[in-house]
Amino acid sequence: MRQSDIAAPSIAGTSQRDLRGRPWHRWRRTIALGVVLLGLVGIVLAALAREALLPRSALTVAVPPNPFAPPRPALTQAEEAYARGLWKIHDDVKLGAVLRRARLQDRRDRPDDVEGPGGRGP
Repeated sequence: MRQSDIAAPSIAGTSQRDLRGRPWHRWRRTIALGVVLLGLVGIVLAALAREALLPRSALTVAVPPNPFAPPRPALTQAEEAYARGLWKIHDDVKLGAVLRRARLQDRRDRPDDVEGPGGRGP
């Protein structure tokens, strides 16, 4: 059977070329790009559908304060002293954490092959 005997000779292509003579690898890139774009569009549509189908009560994270609730009373002197004491401890802990992080960063940045004074390592 010859090529001219086939009803649609343009469909019977070689393994190296496809439609309009473009190489297969270009079609593969186009198809891959199309699949990626369709996937991204699908993700966006799924997110939009999820947002649309969620009840409005699920979207509110924080409960608004009750406007009719009585205001909280002021702190007593004992509560104020307790809060000040905790704040001092908080400052000490935070300063310690910052200094510890700085020491660790300093050790990480220091090259291992550099010898300290006297020919010994750090």
